[in-house]
Amino acid sequence: MGRRTGFKPFALKQGDGIALIAPASTFPAGAVEALRRTLEREGYRPLPGVHIASAHRYLSGRDHQRAEDLLRAFRDPSVKAVFCLRGGYGSSRILSRIPFSRLGTEPKLFLGYSDITFLHASLWAGSGWITFHGPNGLDLVEDDQALRDVIEALSGAASFSRPIDPEMVVRPGRATGILLGGNLTCLTHLLGTPFCPDVSDCLLFLEDRAEASYRIDRMLNHLRLAGLWEHLSGLLLGRFADCCPADELRSIVLESVQGYGFPVVAGLPFGHGKPNPVLPLGLPFSLNTHDGTLEPLETPFRDSDA
Repeated sequence: MGRRTGFKPFALKQGDGIALIAPASTFPAGAVEALRRTLEREGYRPLPGVHIASAHRYLSGRDHQRAEDLLRAFRDPSVKAVFCLRGGYGSSRILSRIPFSRLGTEPKLFLGYSDITFLHASLWAGSGWITFHGPNGLDLVEDDQALRDVIEALSGAASFSRPIDPEMVVRPGRATGILLGGNLTCLTHLLGTPFCPDVSDCLLFLEDRAEASYRIDRMLNHLRLAGLWEHLSGLLLGRFADCCPADELRSIVLESVQGYGFPVVAGLPFGHGKPNPVLPLGLPFSLNTHDGTLEPLETPFRDSDA
């Protein structure tokens, strides 16, 4: 039985400190300064990590540097949100350096996707933090709509409900559960580690990019063989950008889940591509393909009076 409740962060407010962290791949020169100016323009206090300008091969610094920046952001009371600059590769290398079980019960607003899935999953499994799957920091530079969407979502001004159109229904049904997931490749690599969350009775969300059909098939088969389908409440598929055609993906998924009764939907607008709406992870949701709804059952934010 997995974790049933999570710790909620406060909603974002004007003047809040936002840590800019690079836990994975390197990024273009000038990107941090561009994001800093963007956030300052919107009335926030960007706080770049101490090692943000470091680099080690294809990584944004050595493992201890990237872990130190992340831990410093988690522990700094002036930091209210943590924006990961980009994905790529590298987050998994720092997991063993983060004492997830000792991070406390007052989460930061943690935002990112793709390789950042390693951190989302670990923050839930080890800390019980509700986090936010959505654009990486670099996606917000020179994309005013993405920036507005993120600010609205993290400030509590946006709805996290999504319509489920009939053509999105792969297998109909109703389900409720904690929403978890992210990048399929990253989640597959977490299996068998202490950082992999228990998805029993959960709604599992998956997305990916540039994976051949047989690789998606192999990863889904790995999840099935590992027992993830046994007690799952529902399966939600986001974008599989530059992968196989949608009909082929549906066929692969249906073969994988054959023999299990949970509902499956595909084509949700989350993951690699635009727009990439913010999705709370660790929050209970309700899925009803008959009514065409995917709705949170509570707010992802902590009461400001708590």
